[in-house]
Amino acid sequence: MVTSGFDPSIRIWSVPAFEVVRTLQGHIQSVNALVLSSDQRVLASASTDRTVRLWDYASGSCMRVLKGHANTVVGVKLSPDGLWVATASYDTTVRLWPLAGEGEPKVLRGHPRNVTSVAFSKDAQLLASGGLGDDVFLWSVESGQQIGPLTGHRTAVGSLAFTPDGTRLWSMGYPGSIIVWSVGDWQPVLQADIGAERPYALTLSPDGRLAGVTLDHGAALYEAERFERVAHEKTPVKGCTAWLFLLMAGCWRRHRRTAG
Repeated sequence: MVTSGFDPSIRIWSVPAFEVVRTLQGHIQSVNALVLSSDQRVLASASTDRTVRLWDYASGSCMRVLKGHANTVVGVKLSPDGLWVATASYDTTVRLWPLAGEGEPKVLRGHPRNVTSVAFSKDAQLLASGGLGDDVFLWSVESGQQIGPLTGHRTAVGSLAFTPDGTRLWSMGYPGSIIVWSVGDWQPVLQADIGAERPYALTLSPDGRLAGVTLDHGAALYEAERFERVAHEKTPVKGCTAWLFLLMAGCWRRHRRTAG
């Protein structure tokens, strides 16, 4: 498990012992987002210090520092084809950096305010981004051109996730509106509102069958097709986001025991 927080460090923990096996140092302000490549070779981290760092996951050494954003970087994703790093920043831009080499990034402009989330499509041809505007923006990865906004949320969009089969895009806005879009015609195929539970972040399981949501004091699992809750785990920690995957795992084990 890899974690970050308000301090500048990144910690790698063994599971299930939960002992720190490595600490990565280099950022000078809080680390806001982490993503590990599918082959577990590259770890990317986004920071309030306006940089993104690319780490060799096996050794913990910093391979590159991506500089260019003019404000806090809060979102980072690696493309499925291993070619691009996408970053989201409070400077209102999205940037696409080549993962290999030292080329200049593509700067994607169009968001009116802070950008907080990015997500690549399965084929790495599309990038979705969201932020303090109420639209989801779509971009061509190849050209960097905006394809068109998806309109439907009332406020900021905080979480984005393409399904593993590439046919749907999930978006969650504040205070809890969820829209699932059909990739291609970009029509909503599912809409839900869990604002009363004050959700913070949303993610999908690797097979796309479950949606996990961190809540004000815990997390919940939903069957993705109909968005029906199947498990719920409470925690005394308020506003929990970093433990999303662990909470999902706990929810799922409890659900399996109950169902079985």
